[in-house]
Amino acid sequence: ARRTDRWALWCFIIGVLGVVSHFWIDESNGMVWSAAMVLLALAAVGWRVLGRLAAGKAPVEHRVPFYLAFGNIVLAGLLGALIGIDKSTDVLPGYVLDHVAAHAHLAALGWATFMVMGAAYRLLPMFLPAAVPRGPGLLVEALLTEIGLLTLVAGLFSGAAWAPWPGLLYVGGVALFLRRIGWMLRHRRPSPRDLVRPDLAFGHVAAALVSLLLAAAVGLWISTTPPTEVTPRLLMLYGILGLLGFLAQMVAGISIRLLPLYAWMRQYAAA
Repeated sequence: ARRTDRWALWCFIIGVLGVVSHFWIDESNGMVWSAAMVLLALAAVGWRVLGRLAAGKAPVEHRVPFYLAFGNIVLAGLLGALIGIDKSTDVLPGYVLDHVAAHAHLAALGWATFMVMGAAYRLLPMFLPAAVPRGPGLLVEALLTEIGLLTLVAGLFSGAAWAPWPGLLYVGGVALFLRRIGWMLRHRRPSPRDLVRPDLAFGHVAAALVSLLLAAAVGLWISTTPPTEVTPRLLMLYGILGLLGFLAQMVAGISIRLLPLYAWMRQYAAA
């Protein structure tokens, strides 16, 4: 950790608190300045992480999802700042709800999915344990998912009639990623004798992947059927499955196995 990392941490904390509080009081200028602090923090961390990844020896197909994740979250931050500016100066065409939907999907899907994909290729083989997936097929999965995401975001932003259908391309990329996890499960390696069973970490990961499938199904249903009185409830279910069911459970599952390893490494280095 360097001094710049500490500055990035405090910029992120203060910025997030500022965004939430200014949303609450409906003050767009403060929200934009707070979002700029978050964006600066994300850019600083991305510069550090991606620089180390580029200098590392990991296969390029394992690194590309991380590049896409940081690129998407920075784009989402810029779009969010523009939406905040638009509230006072009217610089964006179209409807604000369309802009917000595009911003939310770029942030949630573009960041979370690609971070999980990149981490899964390296960490799930350690956790299961299993063979490590390799090859150009991983690049195809990542690029297909990214193309679907960017097309979906463009359609949502413009309010175009074709906006829901790129979601099928995004879901197709996610389905290929889940198929890759199935390949890992079929190519297991001998487990350590001391590994506790049942494995709660993998239980969280499995529940997260099931939530991802359900969120994709609900999202496709919402986007391709006419709105009814049930649609607001389905939108709430879509958000909960995506953010809590998928992202939060995936972080919990990875943390159960990764944080003890990190603590051990710090103690070993200190000794």
